[in-house]
Amino acid sequence: MNYFSQAIGIVTLLLAGLSHADIPMVFCEDNSESCQTDGAVKLSKQFPQHFSFADDILVITSGDKTLKIHLNQPLTYESEDEESITLDRYFPNLNWLVVREIYDGGESIGYQIIDLKNQLNTTDVASSPFPSTDNTHFINYGIDLEAGFSLNGIVIYKIGQQGEIREVYRHDDSWGVESAEWVNLNKISLITRDYCNPDEREDLCEQKFKLENINQAWRLSPQ
Repeated sequence: MNYFSQAIGIVTLLLAGLSHADIPMVFCEDNSESCQTDGAVKLSKQFPQHFSFADDILVITSGDKTLKIHLNQPLTYESEDEESITLDRYFPNLNWLVVREIYDGGESIGYQIIDLKNQLNTTDVASSPFPSTDNTHFINYGIDLEAGFSLNGIVIYKIGQQGEIREVYRHDDSWGVESAEWVNLNKISLITRDYCNPDEREDLCEQKFKLENINQAWRLSPQ
């Protein structure tokens, strides 16, 4: 192997490592009975400095702080104060563990970001975060036209240098968002759905929009 080929190989490995670090670890995509346990075991093996798991309890450590999460405990529906917590995803670059919370007797679903970089600070959000490629922003989006129990629109959050999370844009009163993706650091493409006839509330119509960061302000326009 010549020097040029070796150099290409090294660069390829480095890029592969960087792209792998950007990819979140998503739990329970197969929705098997053991997926929560499998996810917790995987976390404890790959990141033992932050996670340990035994007897269905995931222990999260950040500096001198610890947090315990009891997994595999479904709701009994005996009380509205019950809460079931499941693993959603882990972002290695951000060092965020995202968990899903089911409460209000199973009627409500929320998500919580647990920030392992910053003393296990937590932030409640409506859906799983979708970070920008530079990890300075993330979006929440969803569609819940009928019940309105969950997010019905899109929200953009900014991530500060110390991990603080601040909402910078919200549009959740006109239509639901079927999909949204980062086109680049300053542009988001989204597909929305709403009732074609608000009076009949039967058929749904699709529209495409874009969100662009112009002069440090997010602006919505048709696409």
